[in-house]
Amino acid sequence: MNKSQRLNKPLQTVSRGVFANDVLGIMQRENVSTVLVVEGGVVIGTVTDRDIAMKCLLSGKLPGAITAFDVMALQPNGCIGKAMRQAELHIME
Repeated sequence: MNKSQRLNKPLQTVSRGVFANDVLGIMQRENVSTVLVVEGGVVIGTVTDRDIAMKCLLSGKLPGAITAFDVMALQPNGCIGKAMRQAELHIME
């Protein structure tokens, strides 16, 4: 995948209640390692494959019994969403 293809690849998002095994399915299908957790149109966190491994599997919880919200890295006040929108505007200039 070249740089242009990576820049044009849509971001993958899920709601807070999506199970971690479904997030892993999205990551595998879309060949990404990070998925954004969105609530009310605002990014409230991110989930990486490492988040799932560390917070889910190593704690003895199954990915089908824990949600994206349970394993996500929190983003206070949705600030990552604002930063990403600013970055997107910069990329498109």
